[in-house]
Amino acid sequence: MDTTPPRLDAATLALHIERNPELIGVGMAAPVVVRIVPHPEPDRFAVVLAEPDGGARHVVEVQLGEADEDQMLRALSHWAVERQALPDVEHHAAIVAETVPPQVARAVALARRIAPIEALELEVGQGHGDLALHAGPVEPPPSADPEAELASALRLRRFLESLDPSDPLAARVMGPRPTTLDRGEG
Repeated sequence: MDTTPPRLDAATLALHIERNPELIGVGMAAPVVVRIVPHPEPDRFAVVLAEPDGGARHVVEVQLGEADEDQMLRALSHWAVERQALPDVEHHAAIVAETVPPQVARAVALARRIAPIEALELEVGQGHGDLALHAGPVEPPPSADPEAELASALRLRRFLESLDPSDPLAARVMGPRPTTLDRGEG
């Protein structure tokens, strides 16, 4: 009996999410898929979810394989666009990947200081002859590489600087570019 998980492709995963949006509902009780946004790369797409009562919306960037910081920045960018389109609705962002490396989990935790964003790791398995999927939250490891965190902070700052000046998030850029990471310890 072969216990190797089946190979997952973006089209199959998107179909599973359309049928069962709770898979990536990031805490939503009964999310509804508003739309799936394809990417030029075959292993990536975004999903916009909404709460059925017209409540919060979630922008979820899905990437097969390993997550990276670019995926997080795409999620934040898409989130910013959605917020501008519907400013009276609460918005959240998330990334979903088969593997979320510690450095990406740390970058998401850093981004969480300015935006509601989560990281989910997708587990792929086989259940009753069908694909079994589960996405669970990823927490950053307690220790981190200060140089990598500084690089993440600078990338996040460049993202904020790229926003429309009228976006409230753009106002979060303050002071000179950091050269060391302020951990708030003292």
